[in-house]
Amino acid sequence: MMNKRFIPIASDFMKPQEQQKLIDTYKPIFKKYGLIQAPKPKTDSKNYFFILTGGTENKCLELMKDLKDSAEIRIIAIGINNSLPASLEILAWVNQNGKRGKIYYLKDENDYDGLSE
Repeated sequence: MMNKRFIPIASDFMKPQEQQKLIDTYKPIFKKYGLIQAPKPKTDSKNYFFILTGGTENKCLELMKDLKDSAEIRIIAIGINNSLPASLEILAWVNQNGKRGKIYYLKDENDYDGLSE
């Protein structure tokens, strides 16, 4: 079975403690789907880029550069901190560069269906 990883990405203005608090808020959902936290994606895993804030597009694209061209780009957006607009920009880049991508939207920390395939 292929590992599933979520890679949190936040802009530099968000303090590490704030990032971890937000990550911990959503961890029960990730646990349900078998996602483990990781600092970067791996080619032999299903990678989910967890966009915590806006202003993260370049960071996310930098992390994606080592993935296989055939890898589906999975983006997790949340309903706060301009996460969704940043996710849409990332997905637009993915599509413009001939890759496949998908956004999973979590309305809040109780949205256990948001990561359903």
